[in-house]
Amino acid sequence: MGTKQLLERMISAEGLMDGRKWRNLLFSEEDYEKAFRAIGTIASWDLAIFDTKRTLSQICATIRNTVQQDPSSNPLIIIDYLQLITPITIRKERRDLEIGEITRELKLLAMELKVPIVLLSQLSRGVESGNIEQDADVIAFLYREDYYNRKAESPTLTEVIISKHRNGPTGTVEMEFWKEYGRFGDVEEGKRENWGPSFKVIN
Repeated sequence: MGTKQLLERMISAEGLMDGRKWRNLLFSEEDYEKAFRAIGTIASWDLAIFDTKRTLSQICATIRNTVQQDPSSNPLIIIDYLQLITPITIRKERRDLEIGEITRELKLLAMELKVPIVLLSQLSRGVESGNIEQDADVIAFLYREDYYNRKAESPTLTEVIISKHRNGPTGTVEMEFWKEYGRFGDVEEGKRENWGPSFKVIN
Protein backbone atom coordinates (compact mmCIF):
# COMPACT_ATOMS: atom_id res chain seq x y z
CA MET A 1 0.00 0.00 0.00
CA GLY A 2 1.04 3.56 -0.66
CA THR A 3 1.13 6.40 1.85
CA LYS A 4 -2.46 7.49 1.10
CA GLN A 5 -3.89 4.02 1.73
CA LEU A 6 -1.85 3.56 4.91
CA LEU A 7 -3.04 6.89 6.30
CA GLU A 8 -6.66 6.05 5.48
CA ARG A 9 -6.31 2.80 7.43
CA MET A 10 -4.64 4.57 10.34
CA ILE A 11 -7.47 7.13 10.48
CA SER A 12 -10.07 4.33 10.41
CA ALA A 13 -8.30 2.39 13.16
CA GLU A 14 -7.62 5.38 15.39
CA GLY A 15 -11.01 7.03 14.84
CA LEU A 16 -13.06 3.80 14.87
CA MET A 17 -14.43 4.59 11.42
CA ASP A 18 -15.72 2.02 8.95
CA GLY A 19 -12.86 1.70 6.48
CA ARG A 20 -15.20 0.71 3.64
CA LYS A 21 -16.47 4.29 3.46
CA TRP A 22 -13.22 5.41 1.86
CA ARG A 23 -14.33 3.70 -1.35
CA ASN A 24 -17.32 5.97 -1.97
CA LEU A 25 -16.48 8.83 0.44
CA LEU A 26 -20.00 8.75 1.90
CA PHE A 27 -19.09 10.02 5.36
CA SER A 28 -21.57 11.17 7.97
CA GLU A 29 -21.04 14.21 10.17
CA GLU A 30 -20.01 11.86 12.97
CA ASP A 31 -17.45 10.24 10.66
CA TYR A 32 -15.90 13.62 9.91
CA GLU A 33 -15.65 14.39 13.63
CA LYS A 34 -13.98 11.03 14.27
CA ALA A 35 -11.61 11.58 11.35
CA PHE A 36 -10.53 15.03 12.53
CA ARG A 37 -9.84 13.73 16.03
CA ALA A 38 -7.90 10.78 14.62
CA ILE A 39 -5.87 13.02 12.31
CA GLY A 40 -4.98 15.24 15.27
CA THR A 41 -3.72 12.21 17.18
CA ILE A 42 -1.78 10.77 14.23
CA ALA A 43 -0.18 14.17 13.55
CA SER A 44 1.42 13.99 17.00
CA TRP A 45 3.09 10.66 16.25
CA ASP A 46 6.77 10.56 15.36
CA LEU A 47 6.01 8.66 12.15
CA ALA A 48 7.76 8.49 8.78
CA ILE A 49 6.46 6.49 5.79
CA PHE A 50 8.67 5.60 2.83
CA ASP A 51 6.70 4.02 -0.03
CA THR A 52 9.19 4.36 -2.90
CA LYS A 53 12.06 2.25 -1.59
CA ARG A 54 11.92 -1.18 -3.24
CA THR A 55 15.47 -2.52 -3.41
CA LEU A 56 17.34 -3.98 -0.44
CA SER A 57 20.14 -1.46 -0.84
CA GLN A 58 17.67 1.48 -0.88
CA ILE A 59 15.86 0.21 2.20
CA CYS A 60 19.08 -0.36 4.16
CA ALA A 61 20.43 3.06 3.19
CA THR A 62 17.19 4.79 4.21
CA ILE A 63 17.11 3.03 7.58
CA ARG A 64 20.79 3.75 8.24
CA ASN A 65 20.48 7.45 7.31
CA THR A 66 17.32 7.90 9.38
CA VAL A 67 18.85 6.35 12.49
CA GLN A 68 22.18 8.15 12.13
CA GLN A 69 20.45 11.53 11.77
CA ASP A 70 18.95 11.09 15.25
CA PRO A 71 20.78 8.33 17.16
CA SER A 72 18.65 8.89 20.27
CA SER A 73 15.32 8.40 18.47
CA ASN A 74 15.20 4.64 19.18
CA PRO A 75 12.89 3.91 16.22
CA LEU A 76 10.84 0.82 15.40
CA ILE A 77 11.28 -0.12 11.73
CA ILE A 78 8.39 -1.93 9.97
CA ILE A 79 8.86 -3.23 6.41
CA ASP A 80 5.83 -4.26 4.34
CA TYR A 81 6.65 -6.70 2.91
CA LEU A 82 9.49 -9.18 2.30
CA GLN A 83 8.41 -10.57 -1.09
CA LEU A 84 8.29 -7.09 -2.65
CA ILE A 85 11.94 -6.35 -1.86
CA THR A 86 14.42 -6.61 -4.74
CA PRO A 87 17.65 -8.24 -3.50
CA ILE A 88 21.13 -6.98 -4.33
CA THR A 89 21.94 -10.17 -6.23
CA ILE A 90 19.21 -11.40 -8.60
CA ARG A 91 18.91 -15.19 -8.79
CA LYS A 92 15.85 -15.85 -10.96
CA GLU A 93 15.78 -19.60 -10.32
CA ARG A 94 16.77 -19.50 -6.63
CA ARG A 95 14.25 -17.32 -4.84
CA ASP A 96 15.20 -19.02 -1.57
CA LEU A 97 18.73 -17.59 -1.87
CA GLU A 98 17.30 -14.14 -2.57
CA ILE A 99 15.09 -14.38 0.52
CA GLY A 100 18.07 -15.53 2.55
CA GLU A 101 20.12 -12.55 1.41
CA ILE A 102 17.36 -10.10 2.33
CA THR A 103 16.72 -11.51 5.81
CA ARG A 104 20.45 -11.83 6.54
CA GLU A 105 21.25 -8.25 5.54
CA LEU A 106 18.32 -6.84 7.54
CA LYS A 107 19.33 -8.90 10.59
CA LEU A 108 22.90 -7.58 10.37
CA LEU A 109 21.57 -4.02 9.97
CA ALA A 110 19.35 -4.37 13.04
CA MET A 111 22.34 -5.60 15.05
CA GLU A 112 24.59 -2.84 13.72
CA LEU A 113 22.16 -0.01 14.49
CA LYS A 114 20.65 -1.68 17.59
CA VAL A 115 17.08 -1.09 16.40
CA PRO A 116 14.18 -3.56 16.06
CA ILE A 117 13.12 -4.35 12.50
CA VAL A 118 9.71 -5.95 11.92
CA LEU A 119 9.61 -7.65 8.53
CA LEU A 120 6.17 -8.67 7.25
CA SER A 121 5.97 -11.65 4.92
CA GLN A 122 3.57 -13.79 2.93
CA LEU A 123 4.85 -17.35 3.10
CA SER A 124 4.42 -19.43 -0.03
CA ARG A 125 7.05 -22.15 0.13
CA GLY A 126 8.70 -24.11 2.94
CA VAL A 127 12.19 -23.30 1.68
CA GLU A 128 11.48 -19.57 1.99
CA SER A 129 10.18 -19.93 5.54
CA GLY A 130 13.35 -21.83 6.45
CA ASN A 131 15.51 -18.83 5.57
CA ILE A 132 13.24 -16.50 7.51
CA GLU A 133 13.26 -18.72 10.59
CA GLN A 134 17.05 -18.95 10.56
CA ASP A 135 17.60 -15.19 10.77
CA ALA A 136 14.61 -13.97 12.79
CA ASP A 137 14.71 -13.45 16.56
CA VAL A 138 10.92 -13.61 16.83
CA ILE A 139 8.46 -15.23 14.41
CA ALA A 140 4.73 -14.62 14.79
CA PHE A 141 1.85 -15.92 12.66
CA LEU A 142 -1.68 -14.49 12.55
CA TYR A 143 -4.64 -16.86 12.39
CA ARG A 144 -8.28 -15.80 12.23
CA GLU A 145 -10.87 -18.55 11.71
CA ASP A 146 -13.32 -16.09 10.17
CA TYR A 147 -10.92 -15.62 7.25
CA TYR A 148 -11.38 -19.28 6.29
CA ASN A 149 -14.84 -19.95 7.68
CA ARG A 150 -17.49 -17.23 7.33
CA LYS A 151 -19.65 -19.10 9.85
CA ALA A 152 -17.03 -18.98 12.61
CA GLU A 153 -18.50 -18.68 16.10
CA SER A 154 -16.09 -15.88 17.05
CA PRO A 155 -15.54 -13.79 13.90
CA THR A 156 -13.37 -11.20 15.68
CA LEU A 157 -11.10 -13.68 17.46
CA THR A 158 -7.51 -13.70 16.20
CA GLU A 159 -4.61 -15.82 17.38
CA VAL A 160 -1.06 -14.48 17.33
CA ILE A 161 1.08 -17.61 17.29
CA ILE A 162 4.62 -16.98 18.54
CA SER A 163 6.49 -19.92 17.02
CA LYS A 164 10.00 -18.65 17.75
CA HIS A 165 11.31 -16.30 20.40
CA ARG A 166 15.07 -16.33 20.75
CA ASN A 167 15.04 -14.60 24.15
CA GLY A 168 11.65 -15.57 25.55
CA PRO A 169 8.72 -18.00 25.60
CA THR A 170 6.62 -19.16 22.67
CA GLY A 171 2.87 -19.65 22.66
CA THR A 172 -0.39 -18.22 21.41
CA VAL A 173 -1.88 -14.84 22.27
CA GLU A 174 -5.60 -14.15 21.81
CA MET A 175 -6.70 -10.80 20.42
CA GLU A 176 -9.77 -9.42 18.72
CA PHE A 177 -9.80 -7.88 15.26
CA TRP A 178 -12.51 -5.55 14.00
CA LYS A 179 -12.46 -5.67 10.20
CA GLU A 180 -14.50 -2.52 9.75
CA TYR A 181 -11.85 -0.51 11.61
CA GLY A 182 -8.77 -2.54 10.72
CA ARG A 183 -7.89 -2.55 14.41
CA PHE A 184 -6.75 -5.11 16.96
CA GLY A 185 -7.63 -4.97 20.63
CA ASP A 186 -8.82 -6.91 23.66
CA VAL A 187 -12.13 -5.49 24.81
CA GLU A 188 -15.62 -6.61 25.64
CA GLU A 189 -18.34 -6.09 23.05
CA GLY A 190 -20.05 -2.76 23.60
CA LYS A 191 -17.10 -1.27 25.52
CA ARG A 192 -14.88 -0.22 22.64
CA GLU A 193 -13.83 2.95 24.40
CA ASN A 194 -11.61 0.77 26.57
CA TRP A 195 -9.15 -0.22 23.85
CA GLY A 196 -5.87 -1.45 25.22
CA PRO A 197 -3.03 -3.99 24.99
CA SER A 198 -4.43 -6.36 27.63
CA PHE A 199 -3.71 -9.64 25.90
CA LYS A 200 -4.17 -13.17 27.27
CA VAL A 201 -1.64 -15.94 26.63
CA ILE A 202 -3.55 -19.20 26.17
CA ASN A 203 -0.68 -21.67 25.82
